[in-house]
Amino acid sequence: MQELKDTQSEADTRNISIDRVGVKGLRFPIQIQDKLNRIQSTVATVSLAVDLPDTEIVSIAMHIITAENEVEDMHSTILTAKVISELSAIVEHGMEIQLNKESFSYSRFCMHLRYLVQRMMHGSPLDAGNAMDSMFVTMRNEYPQVYACVQQIDTFLHGTYGWQCSKEEQLYLIMHIHRVCVERAED
Repeated sequence: MQELKDTQSEADTRNISIDRVGVKGLRFPIQIQDKLNRIQSTVATVSLAVDLPDTEIVSIAMHIITAENEVEDMHSTILTAKVISELSAIVEHGMEIQLNKESFSYSRFCMHLRYLVQRMMHGSPLDAGNAMDSMFVTMRNEYPQVYACVQQIDTFLHGTYGWQCSKEEQLYLIMHIHRVCVERAED
């Protein structure tokens, strides 16, 4: 068997500008409720794309590639969308802001939540032990309102889904929530 050449680690010298990345023609079986409250089965065909700021091209492209390679069942996809909506509402209420759902920071926040839900569903939350404690304490003390919001999220996830956020999960939530709040304040 011939070994494949590793082209991912090579420099791209083509100077092609990538300012929009996406996936077209994703097909998912779904069930919807019609006006008579009957369940109808169908197939949704969707396309996902994002405009890329120059500073985030590689990061976003890697997330999209990762998302393409993962196979989730429809239940997981629906649950993830539901949790993202619920947690976004908690952030809007707790931080007293209206999230800009078209922003890059919100997209990153949603990507983080997507992976958070996957980790929680599989019973493997991030947990670096004590390695992140000092950073967690610093962020908690620096951003007390954001930390209070994260505590609301943790309480909600535990009460609703039985998921408990580790300090490391809480640390990343603090960072992402702070980012969407700062971006919102700059608008």
